[in-house]
Amino acid sequence: MTVENKTTKTRAAPRKKKPTYKELEQRVRELEIDLAGFKRVDAFLPDVDTIYRTVFEQSRDAIYITTRGGKFIDANPAGVELLGYDRQELMQLHVGTVYANLKDRRAFQKEIEEKGSVQNYSARLRRKDGTILECELTGAVRRAPDGSVRGYQGILRDVTAERQARRELQESEERYRRLFDASPISLWEFDFTRVREYIESLKNKGIKKVRSYLGRHPDAFHHCASLVEIINVNKTTLELCRARSISELRSSLENVFFSTSYEVFREGLIALAEDKARAESEMVMQNLHGEKRNVVLRWFVVPGHEGHTTRVLASFIDITDLKNLERERSNLISMLAHDMKSSLMVIQGFVMRLLNTSLDIDVEHQEKYLDIVKNEAAKLEVLVDDFLEFSRLQTGKLNLTFAPTSLDKELMELYEAYQGAASQKGITLRMKAVDSSPIIEADAHRLRRVFTNLLDNALKFSPNEGTVSIETHDRGGHVYVQIADEGVGIEPEDMAFIFDPFHRGKLTNSHHGYGMGLAAVKAIVEGHGGTVQVSSEPGKGSVFTVSLPKEPR
Repeated sequence: MTVENKTTKTRAAPRKKKPTYKELEQRVRELEIDLAGFKRVDAFLPDVDTIYRTVFEQSRDAIYITTRGGKFIDANPAGVELLGYDRQELMQLHVGTVYANLKDRRAFQKEIEEKGSVQNYSARLRRKDGTILECELTGAVRRAPDGSVRGYQGILRDVTAERQARRELQESEERYRRLFDASPISLWEFDFTRVREYIESLKNKGIKKVRSYLGRHPDAFHHCASLVEIINVNKTTLELCRARSISELRSSLENVFFSTSYEVFREGLIALAEDKARAESEMVMQNLHGEKRNVVLRWFVVPGHEGHTTRVLASFIDITDLKNLERERSNLISMLAHDMKSSLMVIQGFVMRLLNTSLDIDVEHQEKYLDIVKNEAAKLEVLVDDFLEFSRLQTGKLNLTFAPTSLDKELMELYEAYQGAASQKGITLRMKAVDSSPIIEADAHRLRRVFTNLLDNALKFSPNEGTVSIETHDRGGHVYVQIADEGVGIEPEDMAFIFDPFHRGKLTNSHHGYGMGLAAVKAIVEGHGGTVQVSSEPGKGSVFTVSLPKEPR
C-alpha cells in the first residue's frame, strides 16, 4: 500500500503558453519595422556627418574641441579667427596659452566636470597679438564609453564690446545718479507710462484734441495726473519741500501742488502728451510747512524715451528770492523816483522864491535857501551817479581815464573832508598807513567815489562814539585799502548779495538808501581790474577791502 507524504509533495511549475500564430506573425512584422529603421539610420549617417561639418565650418560662433589635458583637437574658422592663430598653429597650442590667467582654465575645468556642462561661463582669453578678450563659454564634457572624461567641446562668444558698452552705460548711469543727487536744483524723475496709455486710449476713442478734452473734463485731467508715478527725487527736492523722505513727499503731493498749480501742471502734461520733448512754465508750490515758493518748472523727456514719452525728468528752480528781489527793486525804483521828484520840487520851490521879485528876502534867508538847494542837488547827484556807474558797467560803457594817481593824497583829502561829519556823530575817524602807497595808474575821480561811498556807509551804520578806520597796505603788485567800522554789521545770508544792485540787508532797513552804492563800488573797482571784499559780524561791524593793481589791466 502506498502512502502519500503531503509534506514533501511539490507543485509542478506552470507550463509556458505557446504563442499563437497571429502573435508570431505580429512579432515578425515589428522586427521587420525595426530592421528597416536601422537601415534608414545607417543610410543617413553619412549625411549627418556632412551636416555637422557644414554647421561646424560655417558657424559664426567659435566652436572648439579639446582634450582633457588641454590639447586642441579641432576648431572651426570662427574659432581660429577669434583667437588670431592659423589652424595649424592653434592645433599645436596648449589651451592654457590662450587663457589670460591659467587659474581661470583650472576653475573652468573643475566646474564643467562637476556639472557636466556650463552655460555662459565668463573667461578672459588672450589672442595671438596679445589682445585680451572677454568671452562667454558654453560647453559640455566629452566622455569615453567607460564614463571617464576625454575632453571638452563648446562654443566661445566674444562679449568684449558688449561688456565695455555695459560698463560705460553703468558708469554713465552712476555719473547721472551722482549729478542727480548732488544737483543744487530740485530734480524729479517721473514714469509717464500709464499716462501715455491713458492718452492713447482717449485717442482710440476718437478724441483728437486731447488738450481741449482735458480742459473740458477736469475729472479726466485729475485721473491723468494721478497716473504719474514718482520714480525718484534728489536731496534738494526734499529740502525744498521740507520732506523727510520720498515716501512722505509722495503721500503729501496734494499739499505741495495745490489747486492753483494744476493749470500749469496740466499744460506741461499735455505738452508731453503731444510728444514735445520739453516744456517750461512758472508756478507757485508750497512746502510741507505751508510756505509758498515761486518756481520755474521745466520738463525734459529722458534721452532714449523720445517718441513715447514714458520717462520724464523735471526740474524745479526756486526763484522765490529772485521774485522778492524784483519786487524790492521795483519798490526801490519807485522810492528813487519819488525822492528825486521830492528834491526837484524842493529845489524848484526855493528857486521860484528867489526869483520872485515881489518877495522881500533878506541876504540871510537867501543864503539859507541856496544851501537847501545845494544840498538837494547834491542828493540828486549821488543818486544819479550811483545809478549811472552801475548801468555803464552793466552795458560795458564805463569809460575810465587812467592817469598816475596818489592814493595817499586822495585818502588823506577824504580823511580831512569827513572829520566834520564824524565829529557830529561823535565818531573817531582814524587814518593808518602801514606802508606808503605808491603812485598807481587809476581814474582818480572814480576811485574817490569808491572811497566816498564806503566812508558814507561806515559813518551811517556806526553807532555814536564808535570808530571808523582807514588803513592801506602795499603788497606785491597790488595796493590794499581797508575801511572798517563798528556798526550793525551784515547778516550771513546777506553776504552773497551785498554788492547786488537794489539789495538792502536786513540790518540796514532802518537806514535811508537804495542799495546802489556798493553795486557802484564793485563796478568801478572791477573796472580797474581790482576786487572788493567784505568781512562782517552782526553787531560788531564790517571791514571792506579794496584791492587795486598798480598797473592797469
